[in-house]
Amino acid sequence: MNKSIRKTRFDNLSRKRLDRALDAIGSIENLANKANYDYNLAEVNDLAGRLMAKVKLVMSAFGSGSPEDRFNKLIQQDQLQYDLLKVSDPEVHAIVTSRLNDSSYKMKETLEPTEAEIVTQFKNLYDQLTNTQQSVLKNKSVMTKNIHSPDDFFLLDPRFDLSRLRAPHNINRLIWLGAQGKTYQEILSPGSPYYLPDDAPITNLHWDIKEGRVLQDPKNKLLK
Repeated sequence: MNKSIRKTRFDNLSRKRLDRALDAIGSIENLANKANYDYNLAEVNDLAGRLMAKVKLVMSAFGSGSPEDRFNKLIQQDQLQYDLLKVSDPEVHAIVTSRLNDSSYKMKETLEPTEAEIVTQFKNLYDQLTNTQQSVLKNKSVMTKNIHSPDDFFLLDPRFDLSRLRAPHNINRLIWLGAQGKTYQEILSPGSPYYLPDDAPITNLHWDIKEGRVLQDPKNKLLK
């Protein structure tokens, strides 16, 4: 049975966008290195809260059902996280299992804010995330305009660690770009790995620049 165009489009884009999201989240993990960064628990909790809230908000967009359906969706996501812990962190998985099996265990009742204050906090967080997403979409629209000349020159940032990436299409185009670099005209040329389904080369180029993978050579010429 042939797939519909919409199903094929979902299959292609979901994998690509998931790879991008995982790469971006992976880059946050690098911030945990105390040798390079300084942070406190409140800042880490803020990062975690925003990440988890965004994931919940995104997944809630996939269909809308009854309150019971939405509750079951949350339970399924928590079950998946619990199952993944068994591989990623067996010690924490064992603790969670013991707590789930302990009927006397209860969640800590240390939430000081009232219910209304909690709702307000999540509404403010949702508004911030929504505004940020709109800003990103606006910036992406601006970036898709041709703002480079054919001789502008781009190269792989030598400080970027390719082993951080998992998606083959991301790795392949950066290897192709290399330390010797390519001109903007070469990046736009037919056969360039910067061409991906439903994404213009300039969009992928600006994504690599934003993620700290690619540099524009200030002299715009081939490095010897």
